[in-house]
Amino acid sequence: MLKNYCAVLVTLAAITLALPCFANEPQPTKPNAGPAAVDRPATPKEDPEAAAHKRHSDVVNAQDKADRLRAKYEKDHKPGPIPEGADKQFEEVLEAYRTAIDIDPRDELANYCRLRLSGAYTYTGDYEAGLRVLTEAVNVAASPKEQIQACNEVAYHLLQAMHKPADALRWFRRSESLIAKLTDNQEKSKWQAATSEGIARCERESAK
Repeated sequence: MLKNYCAVLVTLAAITLALPCFANEPQPTKPNAGPAAVDRPATPKEDPEAAAHKRHSDVVNAQDKADRLRAKYEKDHKPGPIPEGADKQFEEVLEAYRTAIDIDPRDELANYCRLRLSGAYTYTGDYEAGLRVLTEAVNVAASPKEQIQACNEVAYHLLQAMHKPADALRWFRRSESLIAKLTDNQEKSKWQAATSEGIARCERESAK
C-alpha cells in the first residue's frame, strides 16, 4: 500500500516538473492581419433617365451650333460647288453635324441632323453624298414611323434633287409596305396620303 502511494507521488511530481517546459516553448506566430479595412462610400448609380436627358440636351446644343455654321456658310456662298478657299468653312459644317449625330445616333434629333447634313451636301451639288447620309438614316431608324419617314426623305431626294423618279418610286413603295406596321390610325392615314402622293409624282415624272 505504501509502495503504491509513493509511486503516485513520484508520477505527480514528474508531471508538475514537466509543465513549465511546455509553457516556455515558443508558440506559432500569428499572421499579420494587415491594416484595418476602410469603409468606402458606394459608387452612386447613374440615373438612366437623367443620362438620356443629358445626351438629348447635348444633341440639341450641337445641332444648334451646326445649324448656325451652315447658315453662315450659305450666307457667304451661293449654291454650287465649294468656292476656292471655303473648304475649311464647309468642313466645319460637316464636322459639326457629325458631332451632333455621334452623341446619340438613334436620337430623333440625330435624324434631323442627318437631314440637315444631307441638305448641306446638296447645297454644294454633291447629291451622292447627300443620298448616302439619308440612306444612313434609314439604316438606324428603329420604329416603323421613323423608317417610313427616312424612306420618304430618300425618295424625295432622288426625285427632286437627282431627278431619278424610277429609283424614288422604289423607296416610296418601301414606305408603303411599312405603313401596316403603324398602330395609330391617324399616323397611318397621314403616311398613306404622303406616300401615295410621292408615288403619283414618280409616275407622272416617269411618263414625261
